[in-house]
Amino acid sequence: MKSKLLGAFAVVLAVAFTGCMSPEEKAKMEADEKAAFEPLNGKWKVVSREGDADEDADPAADATKAGYFYIVENKIMRNVYIDKDGKEEVIDRQLLRLTTSKDPKTVDLVYCDDKGKPITTRTTKKGITGKRKTTTSELKDVGVYKVDGDTLTICASYDDKRPTDFTAPKGSARYVLKLQKVKDGAKPEEPKKDEPKKDEPKKDEPK
Repeated sequence: MKSKLLGAFAVVLAVAFTGCMSPEEKAKMEADEKAAFEPLNGKWKVVSREGDADEDADPAADATKAGYFYIVENKIMRNVYIDKDGKEEVIDRQLLRLTTSKDPKTVDLVYCDDKGKPITTRTTKKGITGKRKTTTSELKDVGVYKVDGDTLTICASYDDKRPTDFTAPKGSARYVLKLQKVKDGAKPEEPKKDEPKKDEPKKDEPK
């Protein structure tokens, strides 16, 4: 187990593994994890969103509208709406689990509560012996991500088929989010209002 951790770095909340690690190994893992999250931390506005999401069922489909942002903080990404008064309404939260050793880098987006606890679902299936077995699994999207300067691109899937590129073919369960980091001090965009048209002066009237 220890050799796997040393051979391929995976940014996960592996609490069970920390007892097997030396203080030096634990410090390195924490430093690597911090470095992986460094370019992700902050506020992001949505540049574009592609995919087959149903706007009536998926609140993320409204993400390209003014006032919607993603905020990454303490390994959690919040999908929020911020009104003109600065009041924040959280739509959902996802705990990010990153693996930086793969190409492209992978991310599990685990839905969680306001305490950061993963949300789980229970499913019951009949096995080959006819007995029913109930399993508990985390509610999550699986995907890949890349950071290019102030642009973060995430391609994720609602099912368990992790994408290997940044496309969302029609009919698939994928979606692609392209985000741009909001600089410190930048004011959130507000919905544009139609300005009344000014009467143009007639040719025979002084301007």
